Amino acid sequence: TAFARTKQPSLVAAAHPVLNNIEAGSKPFVAAVNGFALGGGCEVALGTHYRVMSTSARIGLVESTLGLIPGFGGTQRLPRVMGLNEALYAILTGKQFSAEHAQRSGIVDEVCDSAQLLARAEAVALELYE
Repeated sequence: TAFARTKQPSLVAAAHPVLNNIEAGSKPFVAAVNGFALGGGCEVALGTHYRVMSTSARIGLVESTLGLIPGFGGTQRLPRVMGLNEALYAILTGKQFSAEHAQRSGIVDEVCDSAQLLARAEAVALELYE
């Protein structure tokens, strides 16, 4: 059956230790979000220490729209940054956030123009490292 045990490790099982190590690491990890960070992309960004998002990007945990639940720790990390009530609504509805709303909600720390995104993310990483 589709649910039979396999000997192959799952992506979910492999992702948890990676994101936990990033989150707990002593070196800063900065996410530069450009385009769409939906589902797993949002969860990876949530595991970082600082998130910079371009003005045209969108972010969210959209798994529920596919009948799934987020599997990389997003259900734990999203409430930490935006509060339980708003996070629960976002997770259950699969809400996508604009850059402005994501910053207001605490999902991302900073919003900038896409042309400046990588330079700003690198500058933040250097600031955090010092």
